[in-house]
Amino acid sequence: MVTESQALIAILGMAAVTYLTRIGGLWLMAAIPMSNRLERFLDAMSGTVLVSILVPATLKGDGSAAIAIAGAVFVMVVTRQSLLAVIAGVAIAAIARQWF
Repeated sequence: MVTESQALIAILGMAAVTYLTRIGGLWLMAAIPMSNRLERFLDAMSGTVLVSILVPATLKGDGSAAIAIAGAVFVMVVTRQSLLAVIAGVAIAAIARQWF
């Protein structure tokens, strides 16, 4: 059984690692000159990382994952708001998992 103090230590440890990873990336990128090619690469990379996470989850998961992703994509195309698309995707996944 995990105690509250153990859970808090784990959460704080994960927060510290996340913070250090982000600040380390900013520190490293400050030393690299930003070229047009690098900027295009970084812009494209965020989309490819998202796709590389979503496609296996969709193929491996049940039908609710595919329905949620399709709903999130639809909301994103219609509204052009990422946060609203994420909220819609999570809500659709929760509802779909209750039904399937």
